[in-house]
Amino acid sequence: MIVQCEQCNAKYRLNESRIPEEKAKVKCSRCQHVFFVAKESPSHREPPNPLSIEETPKESTQDSLQCPNCGFEQPPSQDCMKCGIVFSKFRERSEMPPPPYSHNAGGFELDKNLLHDQAEARPMIYAGFWSRFGAYVIDGIVAGIIVKISMWLALLPMTYYFSQGFMSGNPQLGAIPPSLPMALFLGVSLSLALQSLYFILMWGRRGATLGKMAMKIKIVRTDGSDISYGAAFLRYIGTFISGVLFCLGYLWMLWDDKNQTWHDKIASTCVVRPQ
Repeated sequence: MIVQCEQCNAKYRLNESRIPEEKAKVKCSRCQHVFFVAKESPSHREPPNPLSIEETPKESTQDSLQCPNCGFEQPPSQDCMKCGIVFSKFRERSEMPPPPYSHNAGGFELDKNLLHDQAEARPMIYAGFWSRFGAYVIDGIVAGIIVKISMWLALLPMTYYFSQGFMSGNPQLGAIPPSLPMALFLGVSLSLALQSLYFILMWGRRGATLGKMAMKIKIVRTDGSDISYGAAFLRYIGTFISGVLFCLGYLWMLWDDKNQTWHDKIASTCVVRPQ
């Protein structure tokens, strides 16, 4: 009897005596598809053939195709039935360009030469004396404005009190009130607090005050990273130490190899000119 595969339509001659029951499972030798075969009725039976399951001569002339990727043999098609590659787009590994980087079993890693070129750091250019001096002058002007504003705010009630005494002609109102020392103390405290916030916040956030921005210099850590608020606070406290002994801590940068002052060394910072 002649049977035909339901998937690849390959035809075979099958000995009906090998079917024990009404139906039997048959496996296609070409596409490995399994399908059921039933016995033919007596009117459609053919003479028994001693041959086992084999492909008919007509279908044997059909050429088979072997996948260049996995080696699976199949009927002619545009893609592989096993691994799914498209034959027209398949390229041998030897024909493919080499990857831009090497990889190992644990993952991917950059090429050593490329990594060396990227990891090479530029040398830092330390700011000189005159650029830092110019920044100090500008920041001194800003600090003076802060002192005047804070003192004016602290003494504003006293000014109003004196003006009322003189305008009314009452000598008691024009006399110096006992709260004047307290007002002066509040004014000085407010000016020092505002100055501290000006330097610490500007250093911690931008790495530079208005004076350093104008001179195009910046405060960084000795390794080149950005300065933190903690380091900015420590550097500001160190400025008072640098001011003792005739400002020797400020002049220390003249012979230091990194142009560091004492407060720079205390906070592990340096002033550079960004590239």
